[in-house]
Amino acid sequence: MKRFFTLQFRVSALVLVFGLLMIVLNISRQYKSDVNDRLQEIRLQAYEEGTRLSSFAQHFLRRRLAQSADLAISYASVNPDLKLGVISDGNGIIRNATRKQWRGVSIWDSPLPITPYLVQQAKDMSEGMLVEDLKRGHLIAIFPFIDVSAESRRGLVTLDYDLSGFIAAAVNHALHESMSQACVLFGSCLLLWALLQWLITERVALIVEQARRIGPDEAVPEPIDGGDELETISRSIADAAHRLQDSEWRFRQIASSMRDVFWVAPPDLDQHIYVNSAYEEMFGRAASNLRVRRWDWLRTVVRQDRSAALKMLRMLRNAPGEAEVDIRVHAKTGIEWLRCRGFSSEQNRNNARLLQVAGMASVITAEKEMAKLQIEAAENERRRIGQDLHDDVCQRLAAAQL
Repeated sequence: MKRFFTLQFRVSALVLVFGLLMIVLNISRQYKSDVNDRLQEIRLQAYEEGTRLSSFAQHFLRRRLAQSADLAISYASVNPDLKLGVISDGNGIIRNATRKQWRGVSIWDSPLPITPYLVQQAKDMSEGMLVEDLKRGHLIAIFPFIDVSAESRRGLVTLDYDLSGFIAAAVNHALHESMSQACVLFGSCLLLWALLQWLITERVALIVEQARRIGPDEAVPEPIDGGDELETISRSIADAAHRLQDSEWRFRQIASSMRDVFWVAPPDLDQHIYVNSAYEEMFGRAASNLRVRRWDWLRTVVRQDRSAALKMLRMLRNAPGEAEVDIRVHAKTGIEWLRCRGFSSEQNRNNARLLQVAGMASVITAEKEMAKLQIEAAENERRRIGQDLHDDVCQRLAAAQL
């Protein structure tokens, strides 16, 4: 699924969608152009045939030349788009037709898609008219003429052109034209995909690997070439890695020179606790054990003081601040007193509130022993003073009795 969110896929998909949209627009444009051109041709043919047949029909019916009228209308049937053409007299009876079965039939009984309104409108206009119905695929040409044999009532030349054939042909032509364009489009998209794979995707993967290998103990990877923005990003990452290693080296120099134990507990429990070299010297336990057992240090704390140490850590984990506690640990030299000072700072990462805890542990065994000696000396001095006062009071009482 990650491949569908890559820049390579998005750019290629965008070009493909844009190309398909242009092909669809071109199909629509080509279809409309073919339909309009062919429709204009049929209109011209309908006007020509209607005008010719109406003039012939008026002449042939007046002279009763039925065969000549059949011959004239048969010429119109050569047009493959003409579905049915008829010549009806002033009484509405079909005298001549491109299909013989409709001769002698009333025009209203024929399959012509006409209405009395259209017929009356054509007779009133005294000129030819075209009626188009693209949804049903028909173009009706109606041309009136004067039928002398029917008391000069108006006869009609009616031509029914089938538009469905050339509409389907226009669709096929547009689709045929678009096939070559679609092949070119898909070929271009494949070529673009390969170019993006070579120019961007593979180089971005190298940059990601370069960023992942940034660390204090990792060798800084060489930046990629190319002379473009990706090379600039890669070189910036390499420079940042060098600065990070320099900062890490200075930090370790300071931490390793400290006699106190310095530790950092990151907010992510999956990350390791950092301790300086004084940890191993003081506790006699390998720092690598903390990578396997995060609470390995707690085993060195005297059992009675473990709750106090854990309480301080819970306080620092719950809210930013500082805390201090004195605990006893089992060190190399025996039981040692440690003063643990901890502090936590808040970090915002991915809109999440995280607390990073750090601290220092200093040996205060000498201070504790000195404080104990001071307390003992003060207690001895108090006892001596009390004894002296007791003896002095007793002597005074004895002298008073004498």
